[in-house]
Amino acid sequence: VTGFETVLALVKMDATVVMGCRSQASAEEARLRILKLTNCAPSKVLVLKLDLCSVDSVRQFVKVLTQLMI
Repeated sequence: VTGFETVLALVKMDATVVMGCRSQASAEEARLRILKLTNCAPSKVLVLKLDLCSVDSVRQFVKVLTQLMI
């Protein structure tokens, strides 16, 4: 099972999904495809930059995610 398929299945179950991805361009393409396939609200699938090899990237991801969840 790929990340795309996992996000697709979760969105079909009415979950809100935050995709943490290294390539925002690829993730945005996947997001648009998921939105088209599910006809869900754009706010149900979010894309945030995340490079797990970079501590700074992880910190920034957590900071943005925390702000979104407030």
